[in-house]
Amino acid sequence: MIAYHNCNAFRSSLGSCFSALGHTDVTCHGTGATPQATPPGNPNKCLDTDPTLTYEYQLALLFKNGNEFTNHTGLHPDLNIYVEHSNEVWNFGFPQFALNEAMATWEVQNSTLPTGGKHSNLPAVVPGRPDINCTTDVQCWTHRRHARRVYEIGQTFEKVFGAGSLKTKVRMVYASWSIALDEYYNKTLA
Repeated sequence: MIAYHNCNAFRSSLGSCFSALGHTDVTCHGTGATPQATPPGNPNKCLDTDPTLTYEYQLALLFKNGNEFTNHTGLHPDLNIYVEHSNEVWNFGFPQFALNEAMATWEVQNSTLPTGGKHSNLPAVVPGRPDINCTTDVQCWTHRRHARRVYEIGQTFEKVFGAGSLKTKVRMVYASWSIALDEYYNKTLA
């Protein structure tokens, strides 16, 4: 298993406030800028039997409680956090897309989630929508996995920040390509 501390470092783009991960809370706290956390496309989700060791969980703890670089001061209570799955997962020109596509394909081919448990729902038919058929469409699986990861990461952040924090303190971002609305939104979010 891979624990969060073995994963690649992530890029954190913070709108008007950009800094290294360890200094994100201090910089945003000092400038009042709202952070946007963009975890790496690699690990997408570090696989670990303990959910508190995942990259996303540890990232949420950092924003909430800080660390030794922030004098254990979390993000200012007046600021919200915008969190993506990763940077440009929708863009086939980025390695994050290829990794997400490979993980979606693996999941469908193995009929399970990488962490075990329930069967993959990526190729599922949408009831009442015969126009949406993702049973063999790898790109559809890829986009659906991206959307599901946004949801899963949101659930992780809500565990750390508490019930009711989604859409208030924690705001999830489903970033995609607006030029292909049918492929990136209609088939994915139906």
